[in-house]
Amino acid sequence: MRYKIARKSLAIPFTLFLVLFVLIPILFIVFYAFTDSEGYFSLEAIASFFTSTTKLNVLLISVLIGIFNTILCLLIGFPLAYLLSNPKFNRNYVLVMLFVMPMWINFVLRTGALRDLLSIVLQALGTTTGQHPLFCTMVGMVINYLPFTILPLYST
Repeated sequence: MRYKIARKSLAIPFTLFLVLFVLIPILFIVFYAFTDSEGYFSLEAIASFFTSTTKLNVLLISVLIGIFNTILCLLIGFPLAYLLSNPKFNRNYVLVMLFVMPMWINFVLRTGALRDLLSIVLQALGTTTGQHPLFCTMVGMVINYLPFTILPLYST
């Protein structure tokens, strides 16, 4: 006995997932941003965000880190994607797997391992503490997001 499944019904699990884990949390954020503690409409939270220099500094630093990370990933990713698409290396799937395999490891585990490895290397190089949060964050973000830069460039 064969069952016919409509193509649209295949999208139901994904749509349900998006509604539960993306749309509903965004609606909660919007609700709490535009209401006060009693549930009435208020722009107090928005005003306090834009008048707080600490919050604006955090936003600025986050945006600058994101821009710098994007530029670094593109500067590293374009030559590597070009190298992988070169006919000499095109048949060597080991090189492609070197960029695919890190995506199989959990993001949190990979980030923690990179942070610890960088701390050990920085201490061995003679830095005082080995704790350089901005440097470690940038290196970790570039290494974590580099496969997501290289593989789309390589496939096109």
